[in-house]
Amino acid sequence: MKNTYKIIIGIVIAIIISVLIYFATRPKTINKFTFPSTLVVTNNTSYKALDTIAMVAINKILLYNTINVDFYIMPLSYSTEDIQIIGFIRKNPFKLHTYMIFIEKETDVTSVITFISHELTHIKQMEEGRLIELSDTISVFNGDTINFHKVPYDERAYEIEAFANQGDIERMLNKLLYQKL
Repeated sequence: MKNTYKIIIGIVIAIIISVLIYFATRPKTINKFTFPSTLVVTNNTSYKALDTIAMVAINKILLYNTINVDFYIMPLSYSTEDIQIIGFIRKNPFKLHTYMIFIEKETDVTSVITFISHELTHIKQMEEGRLIELSDTISVFNGDTINFHKVPYDERAYEIEAFANQGDIERMLNKLLYQKL
């Protein structure tokens, strides 16, 4: 009789633990949003909801209504043994408010949100006219010319600002995406 109670209690505890694990690890569903038709984000990658995540950040956090962003998988040739690049952004010089963002194929979902938070700071810098790309290796930020060959990545002022802002954007983004509305 005592063993029966122990078995029943063990089964009940196992069920409770299983239910708790299920609710703690189940995939979160993204809240539904509406966006202006002038905000266009195209996801040309295999990352699910990348376009929705970017649109929420652009429209609900940065408060832009007219932006075009195309996401692409980054060409393999951009990362080397010496430099690991998760992705980068390019402004279309021929079309206002239009950007291409390239992301590494093997990036995990958590890193994707961090990456988007970082790159959207660059969109804001470019939209404000504070960051201007002159070529693939030369940019101007707040009036200062930055040559990629002379200034290390982590010492570039616009990257320092993007790293400083990405945590706040990421927190706001996660709150908007997953919190009950």
